[in-house]
Amino acid sequence: MKEVAILNIIVFEDDQGRRDSMEKVIVKSKPEACIVTFATSDMLLEFAKKTNPEVAFISIESADGRGYFTVKALKKISPKTNVIVIASQCRYMQELIHLRISGYVTGELTKDIVTEELANLRY
Repeated sequence: MKEVAILNIIVFEDDQGRRDSMEKVIVKSKPEACIVTFATSDMLLEFAKKTNPEVAFISIESADGRGYFTVKALKKISPKTNVIVIASQCRYMQELIHLRISGYVTGELTKDIVTEELANLRY
C-alpha cells in the first residue's frame, strides 16, 4: 500500500474574514492537507523556521507592503517553500518573480484555482 504524504500549507492574511475564506477554499481543494493560518507575519515566520512548509498562500493586500516583506523573509528562511501570492490586483510582480514564487493569483481564490496552483508547484 502506497503511503500518502500530507501536504503542509500555511496561510497569511491579516483580515480574519478573508483568512477564514482562504482556509475554507483550500480545505475544499485539499482536505487531507495540514493547514495552519496566521494573522501576523512574525508568527508565520517563526512557525516556518520550525516546519519548512511545502506551500504558503500569502496575501499581499495590506497597504504597508507587509505581505511582500513576509514573502521575502519566508523565502530566506525556507527557500523550497512554494509561495503562492494572493492579490486583488498585480502588485510587486517583478520583485516576486525574482524571489522564485510558485504562483500568483489575482482576484478571488477559488477551489479550481487552488487545485491548479497545487498541481503546478515549483518544488
